[in-house]
Amino acid sequence: QKSTNQPSKEMDNDPVLYAELVEFLSSNRDDLKLAAVQSALAITDRDGMEKLIQHKAIAPLTRLISHPTKIGPCAIETLQELTSSAMSYHQAIEDCIDNNIITRLTESAISSSGKSKNKNINGALSLLTNITRMERTYFLEGPIRHP
Repeated sequence: QKSTNQPSKEMDNDPVLYAELVEFLSSNRDDLKLAAVQSALAITDRDGMEKLIQHKAIAPLTRLISHPTKIGPCAIETLQELTSSAMSYHQAIEDCIDNNIITRLTESAISSSGKSKNKNINGALSLLTNITRMERTYFLEGPIRHP
């Protein structure tokens, strides 16, 4: 049994694990990309989501939006989660905008076909809703100031 007083080995390796996960998102191999996107999507706790953002996961995820396999919709879903978390969505949305997400989502929705078309369009619209929420906050309340 693990002692609750000492951090687990996995906790000690967090920075390495997140850095490797982000690296796998940019892999040339689709199997690694899919595993990395699915792993990123499985991270649902606030600290984990913030670490994904801090380790620059947004850029490779936005590049994967238009991937022709199930990697694309999974990347969109992961970005939806990252941009909807109350504690981290501002930085995630800024990173998305910096990585031309609106253009990428539009291209993905337009080029979708077959069974994935509705899922891609719905995912794109949901993600755009998250992004415009921040823009509305910015224009109504001014720039975000962190204490």
